[in-house]
Amino acid sequence: MNIRLVAPALLMTFALGACAPAPDPDEPRPGAEPPAPGLQSMPAVGDPVMVQVPERHPWEISRIAGFELPPEARRPTLVLEAETAEVSGFAGVNRFTGSYELGADRLAFGPLASTRMAGSPEAMAMEQIYLEALSRIDGWRLRDERLELLVDGQPVLVFRPMAD
Repeated sequence: MNIRLVAPALLMTFALGACAPAPDPDEPRPGAEPPAPGLQSMPAVGDPVMVQVPERHPWEISRIAGFELPPEARRPTLVLEAETAEVSGFAGVNRFTGSYELGADRLAFGPLASTRMAGSPEAMAMEQIYLEALSRIDGWRLRDERLELLVDGQPVLVFRPMAD
């Protein structure tokens, strides 16, 4: 799929608030890759380790606003540093950094700073969608080795652990 076609569709969907429900990512799909190895099972809700779980691995985006990214797209990333409460990553064209607050099911990002390189219009559109989505995140959950970042309880960004 051509990213020139996907980026405008992503931008429009995100701008309209993703009114249509996204397909359930838990539904098995033919040819879907198996979950990435290495994440520990999720602790009980009262376990203090629960807050640390998304901070154990760097993450790579797999879905934005209900859309799969094309295989050829450079995938945005996310790294949460527990010791400093700093977030960093790659947004599609530029690197970004900032702060975050994490609770048992709550996540909020502070203002994000990014480099200012230019890219293709499609890549810049995807980056804008990604950074805008991060600014709106209010929750998180782990589901089948994936990190879902939520807005009003709905997954907007879905990540998988990055390969080593």
